[in-house]
Parts: sequence; structure tokens; C-alpha cells
Amino acid sequence: MVLSRAHTMEAVKNNFQCATCRKRVKEICSGHYIREAQLAAILLDDLRR
Repeated sequence: MVLSRAHTMEAVKNNFQCATCRKRVKEICSGHYIREAQLAAILLDDLRR
């Protein structure tokens, strides 16, 4: 996963995108990503458990 920064100063719009898809290899990988804020929430939840 590779961090893709938004063109704004809002960190809420940043996301992590699949590196394979980012290299434009669409036959191997569909375009999937996860927002930075969602990932942070998931990690915090796991750490709390």
C-alpha cells in the first residue's frame, strides 16, 4: 500500500492505494484503497483490544 496525498491540506482525504494498481497494472489488480482516517481508526481499535 502506498500513501496518496490529496491535493488539499485536509489529511481526511489522503488514502493508501494498492501499489500494484498504482503502477497501472489493471489486469492484475482492481483499484482498491483505504482512507487514511479509516486505517487509523482500525489500528486504534486493534491496539485498544
